[in-house]
Amino acid sequence: MSPLILRLLLVFLLSLAQNVGASEIVPNWSSSPEDVNIWETNYGYYPQRSFKSFAVRAPAPRKALDSGVCHDGLYTFISPRGNALKTYGNVILDDDGDVVWMQEIKEQAYGLTVQEYQGKQYLSYWEGEDKMKGHGQGVYVLLDSSYQEAFRITAFNNLEPDLHELFITTQGTALITIYDLVKKDINDVDKPGYFGAPQYIWDCLFQEIDLANHKLLFQWRASDHYAMSDTYRAVGKAGGPTEPFDFFHINSVAKDELGNFLISARYTSSITYIDGKTGQIIWILGGVRNFFQDLSDGAATNFSSQHDARFHALAAFPQLVKDSKKPEDGRITKLVTLFDNGADDLVTDRSLQSRGLLLEISYPDPSVTTEKADTNQYTARVVSSYVHPSHVLSPSQGSLQVISTRTGMDSMVLLGYGSNAVFAQFAANGGMLCDTRFASSRSWLRRDVQSYRALKFPWVGQPTTPPSAVLFGGRIYVSWNGATEVKHWTVEHSRQMDDDGWIALTSVDKKGFETMIDVDLNSAHRFLRVRALDGKSESLGVSLTLDQGRRWISQSNFGSLFVLVVLLGVIWYGMAKRGARRVLLGWLPGRLHGYRYDPVNGDSVELESAQERNNTKI
Repeated sequence: MSPLILRLLLVFLLSLAQNVGASEIVPNWSSSPEDVNIWETNYGYYPQRSFKSFAVRAPAPRKALDSGVCHDGLYTFISPRGNALKTYGNVILDDDGDVVWMQEIKEQAYGLTVQEYQGKQYLSYWEGEDKMKGHGQGVYVLLDSSYQEAFRITAFNNLEPDLHELFITTQGTALITIYDLVKKDINDVDKPGYFGAPQYIWDCLFQEIDLANHKLLFQWRASDHYAMSDTYRAVGKAGGPTEPFDFFHINSVAKDELGNFLISARYTSSITYIDGKTGQIIWILGGVRNFFQDLSDGAATNFSSQHDARFHALAAFPQLVKDSKKPEDGRITKLVTLFDNGADDLVTDRSLQSRGLLLEISYPDPSVTTEKADTNQYTARVVSSYVHPSHVLSPSQGSLQVISTRTGMDSMVLLGYGSNAVFAQFAANGGMLCDTRFASSRSWLRRDVQSYRALKFPWVGQPTTPPSAVLFGGRIYVSWNGATEVKHWTVEHSRQMDDDGWIALTSVDKKGFETMIDVDLNSAHRFLRVRALDGKSESLGVSLTLDQGRRWISQSNFGSLFVLVVLLGVIWYGMAKRGARRVLLGWLPGRLHGYRYDPVNGDSVELESAQERNNTKI
């Protein structure tokens, strides 16, 4: 190996040492066509940001449409997963799209949300195994405001909670969905499939659990109330013990003020209202057994494979329903919302689209009569529908959330598009206000990036871990995973690590998840730390101490140095095979002290002139 090659190799290694460990930072994006094209094409299906002070990568959403009304101080809760992700977990985003909290889950995570129990706010989500063609078996987890696990919720009767729903009621009970493998005759299904014996189905249940006393209060089973012929799902090859027939597919359950339950079932395309004492069906909206007269020419009952059915009072949309008739005695008028997928997961027609629906329904008061009334006593009409201008079609998953505004004003509506990494906020009348993408549109309909739901809530996070700060490239980088109240960072320095006399060096406003702070390290004392301050400049926490004396062995570049040392060791060993090591050992000191190594004579020769010295430069 010639001295020239060695010199070039040395330059390359020095350059490598400066770049190894540099983070991939997806920049903030504007709505310019150039930025949109780069975001959509240059960073794969799932653009991400990486950080110096935090090891987990975060989604880097793009706001395809933005509005000031969407910057309401609420946080967005998603659980990204899919083929394009290396790790799964939960994410909280602020209204600028910056990550606030990230949590990696070893298995799968679904349905991150905020729920109240006994007067306190908790994060809740499902974690478990979801490889059962659209449902799963696992456990529900509740985290407190410091992100510490407070509860785990499991099912009774040797069953396991399914991923679709955990709903904590105002009475302090928990509603959970369950899938149970049972033997069941499916020969009344008028579709081809498995007709061996015995036959199996995934039966759908929900349980109501008293959390404080760990007691089962109520259980409902779909096969006791629905026939196999009520499904729209083709049997195909299902029905055997290794592939049971999923005829119902429950995906949401809620409880109203009368103590009755509202459930949504995907494969019957129906919403069912259930008596909370007897379990009997009060009415069915949509599907084969629809009770309701559709006052909107079919648009109120033709939803398909829907998710997330909820009751709402008329007061949630006072302007939209101001012309509605007042309910008569013995009748109830309510609003129902749902995410209408518009197609199931076997869809082949790409011209379809998903929508959010706001319906007004009227029906006989079940507390007055238990007899089914005439069909004309049940009415449904579309109050408003919510369609994405890009005609997004989500064949699976999805959510619709009503977001309250000022008293007397109509609420806004947030749609999460489930199997597509999109969430969008709409005005009550259907106009889209904001459109956020956390994956490229090239991933749509591929399930490469998805989140079962996307929801917005207020949240106060106060982690028990300290802020994370590192020295890198002459700057300090600081973040605090989950801390929502930080407004400012103050760098402090001291001559002694354990000294009480820490002095404020500089302060900056918090910017995004990770803030970069420029500090004159030469004039600072050896030891540094970063303090988090709230809006009143009160201390929230302080980072671990940074030691400038160990800057080259800091968290930010220890891995880079390790890789560099290994590379140099391998090259050094290889050079020994060809005698090149003697050349390098002779050349480097000679360059520094004014002589050169003569490989012919094996001796050092003094450089004769400045010109010769110049010729030896790298």
